[in-house]
Amino acid sequence: MTDRLKQKRVILFAKPGSPQVAPKSKELLAWLNERVTVVANNIENTEDIKSFPEADYAIVIGGDGSVLSTVRKLGTKQIPVIGVDMGKLGFLLEFSINDLKTHFEQLLSDETLITDRMMFDCVFTRNNESKHYLVVNELSISTGKPFQMIEVGINIGEEVLGVCRGDGLVVSTSTGSTAHNLAAGGPILDAKIIGAIITPLVPHSLSFRPVVVSLDTPIILTTPNLMPADEIAEINDKNHAQATLLVDGVCMEELCSNDVITITKSTTGFKLVRHPKLGRWRLLNSKLRWGASPNYNT
Repeated sequence: MTDRLKQKRVILFAKPGSPQVAPKSKELLAWLNERVTVVANNIENTEDIKSFPEADYAIVIGGDGSVLSTVRKLGTKQIPVIGVDMGKLGFLLEFSINDLKTHFEQLLSDETLITDRMMFDCVFTRNNESKHYLVVNELSISTGKPFQMIEVGINIGEEVLGVCRGDGLVVSTSTGSTAHNLAAGGPILDAKIIGAIITPLVPHSLSFRPVVVSLDTPIILTTPNLMPADEIAEINDKNHAQATLLVDGVCMEELCSNDVITITKSTTGFKLVRHPKLGRWRLLNSKLRWGASPNYNT
């Protein structure tokens, strides 16, 4: 390995507490220390990511959830991410440990392998108080106890798109189009496309179908038929959530009436290092079996 490679600063992120990932992470850490400057790692989950020093690359070992969590925690200080697959599907993790070792020098020297992925900024507003969330894959509103049909109002800027009645909806980035959106029947988008997919969850209407919209104007979601916050407080039941707001599969808020969720294109994109021998469309075929021929054997 060259001195130039040794100057590269790397952070190793692992899925904390995983008995499968932990030993492989320690082995990989030892291997990396011989080749680059590892400025931090979270194998023992003892450090706050905000306290980590600056780095040139992040290596994430685990599953897709590990990548999503890492990218959200990086916030506005994004660095290229190399994903090492130890999960069930690993669509964002294109490398095995052997792949990483084989292509390592190229990955850290060839900037053409870095792809920019669009993310959402989400602003959740209740009673004039706001919280901000960074969204990598998708934002979803999903019904909760007592599991009744909910209504989600959808505006594109000042224009009313409609009201989705059912179990909720998913608003997905192009990166997240192969995740919850796909499972809900939404389309797959090329990762380079700047846009949002709005996909209903079990809609109570045959006419409500997924739609792809630009992000020139904000997407605004409301939940008009939910109970007000003060009425929910009177119930005093921690298990009573009419609907929830999830970001990349993580529950962030229990929703009430008059809540407003505003989605815009983030000014920050996340940088994913692609496999030099594996294209996105080949990933669809190898991971999801998209486009594979039927099995005609009997």
